[in-house]
Amino acid sequence: MVGSVLELSHKAELLVRILYKEYLGRRESGIIKSESFAIGDTDYIHDNLAVGLSHTAVDEASDELRNYNLVFKNLYGYIALSNDFLDFCEKNLIK
Repeated sequence: MVGSVLELSHKAELLVRILYKEYLGRRESGIIKSESFAIGDTDYIHDNLAVGLSHTAVDEASDELRNYNLVFKNLYGYIALSNDFLDFCEKNLIK
């Protein structure tokens, strides 16, 4: 379980907000929780969700979130949210 207070960089905090918004949108459209966790690779995130961030910023921020166990990230840059991610967001972000 991740504590409610983490010292995230500005880029990582921005990415958390972007990913949480995407997750909530998927849930509201009827996608089940487990499928809503699967976000996509860092290129998809950059091109479709976080267009204001550079590819490098998305990659670095996702690595930071992985280090806090908020996301899973494989060697190909594919990102999936963790249960800790939801716990963190529900405690720290306004929906």
